[in-house]
Amino acid sequence: GIVTKRRVSMTVAEAEAYISTRVKPYYERFIDLQVIKEMDVFLNHYDSIAPRQYISYKRSAFFGKDDPEFRLTFDRELTERRFDLSLTKASYGNLIIRPDQRLMEIKVPGSIPLWMSEALSEIGIRRHSFSKYGRAYKSFVQESATEQSKDERKIIYA
Repeated sequence: GIVTKRRVSMTVAEAEAYISTRVKPYYERFIDLQVIKEMDVFLNHYDSIAPRQYISYKRSAFFGKDDPEFRLTFDRELTERRFDLSLTKASYGNLIIRPDQRLMEIKVPGSIPLWMSEALSEIGIRRHSFSKYGRAYKSFVQESATEQSKDERKIIYA
C-alpha cells in the first residue's frame, strides 16, 4: 500500500466553473499545470461527470519536527450524503464512523519509524485499510437493499 494523490488548489467557484465549462484557473507551478492536464484527460474521456457523493470530516493534523514528511492525522465526524452535493452547503448527513471513533492515518514517504511502530504496538494498534468513499458506498448499497426489500414486502402483502 502506497497511495499517491494528485491535488491542485481551487476556490469552489473555480472548481465549479472548471467542471461545467472547462475554464481553468491560472497556475504557474509545473505540478499544478500537470495535475490540470491530467484532469483534462479524465474529463475528456468521460461524457458526463457530475457530483454523486459528498464526504466531509474534521481533521487534526500533526507534522514531524525532525521529518516534515511524517504526518499523523485524526479524522472525526466523517459524514456522507448523496444529495445536496454543493461544496457551499454545510456539513451534514450520515455518519460513516461512530461519534466516539477517530480515523488515524500515518503518512510517511517510506517505512514507519521504529519509535512509531513500537508505540503503536505497545497500545495494540494494527494496520487496517479504510476508505471513506468505500465505507459511504457500502452504506448506500446496504440502505438501497433494505429499501428494495421493504418495497418487495409491500407488494407481497398488498
